[in-house]
Amino acid sequence: DCIELALANNPKIQAAYANVSVVKENKVQTLSNYSPSVSTNTGISRVKPDGTATSYKMKSYTKYLLGEISVSQLVYDFGVTQNQYTINKLEWETSKQNVESVVNSVIRDVKDAYYNLLYAISAKQVREETIEQYELMLKQATAYYEIGTRPKVDVTIAAANLADARANYIEASNAVDLAISKLNNAMGTPFIEPYVVDTSIP
Repeated sequence: DCIELALANNPKIQAAYANVSVVKENKVQTLSNYSPSVSTNTGISRVKPDGTATSYKMKSYTKYLLGEISVSQLVYDFGVTQNQYTINKLEWETSKQNVESVVNSVIRDVKDAYYNLLYAISAKQVREETIEQYELMLKQATAYYEIGTRPKVDVTIAAANLADARANYIEASNAVDLAISKLNNAMGTPFIEPYVVDTSIP
């Protein structure tokens, strides 16, 4: 599921595909040099009449509508266009190979982030179980101290161990949150809704 999300959303993959399209268009544009091109040019001009004219009609401007159409065709350019087309074609092939490389890199990053997340979740579970064990040991040490069979130092040591275990649990919880963020970034979905992680490793 993570790999499918990455293939659909990772910006590195999208950028690689976009680059293929750009390079392909460059190839097509170079090839179009062999086709004839048509250009047009239009304009309007007006001529002011001679100032010696007396009638109103003679004083009006004379307007001219101009138009031009030209056609050009590449005959021979000493192989410049052909060489450029070959370069564009090689760049296109390279860009397609780059897509495959980027996809493989993203898949590798997603797998790495996913298994790091599984490790972080397992470490958090271990820290949680450790807290439960130290809580039980503190209760036992306190009970033994109250009935006078154990010294007070055992209670102090058990309380210190429990405090360390709780601090380690907080650190493990932060590691899980960080691992989730890294996985989301690897998938290209940093703002995805919370999800349940399958911790069963085949």
